[in-house]
Amino acid sequence: MSLNRVLVGGRVCAEPDFKTNEAFPSALEIQIQTRLNKKHPDEIVSVVVLDDSLIDRALDEIEIGDFIIILGRIVTTDFERTLLTECPCCGDTKISKTHCEQTDIECENFTLLTWKQADDFKESVGLNKLFLVGNVCTPLKMIGATKNAVKFKLAVNKRIGKEKKADFPFLICYGPVRDFALNYIQQRSLISVEGSVVQRDIRQNYSYICPNCHRKVAVPVLNTVREVNVYGMDFMTTGEPGDRPMQSSERENQNSENTGSDL
Repeated sequence: MSLNRVLVGGRVCAEPDFKTNEAFPSALEIQIQTRLNKKHPDEIVSVVVLDDSLIDRALDEIEIGDFIIILGRIVTTDFERTLLTECPCCGDTKISKTHCEQTDIECENFTLLTWKQADDFKESVGLNKLFLVGNVCTPLKMIGATKNAVKFKLAVNKRIGKEKKADFPFLICYGPVRDFALNYIQQRSLISVEGSVVQRDIRQNYSYICPNCHRKVAVPVLNTVREVNVYGMDFMTTGEPGDRPMQSSERENQNSENTGSDL
């Protein structure tokens, strides 16, 4: 059982352009200015268009300043990045390949708003919603200086032709959702998730031993990271088809009942 749906809406803040990276060399990128709610500042979320006919339509219809709503899904891609590095100690140059994993929002369809709809939309807070169903596939890891968040990967199944594959986005949980995850979630748990896509640029170090001077070299690499900020999570039942999700409140009641029976 799986679900993978993303809704992003806002103002187009750059001309649609083709990305130049190893993961999607022929993808069209659309940058959207949106925000989660009135308490959050505006943020930029990038969406990739992979379908040729949709690319042609986007190039023909989308302009800077348009208000757009995009229906898509989260996709993760493994690829090798080629780096040209220079040792700061001896100046020796080296071409290296490093394994990378990239998360994107793939556009499956889009709608441009009319002028009246756009005027109404300007007064709103934008749109950034995500719905996933999948299995937890990594251990839960506490992150942050104060360990105030939990991070893990979710395996979301998909089918390409007759072949079964999966996407593996990172999920981050704060507050009560973090507490719920720590108390009840473990690897292989089947869960439903509601959240938003967070995009940020980070610098990560690629390290290697210089073959000339034999010193360890750390090369900073700029990466764009997209993760899921979770604000709702529930267990999914694994019984007969048609079973509904088990709500977190039901899980807590069940746990209380089990605890009481042991006393």
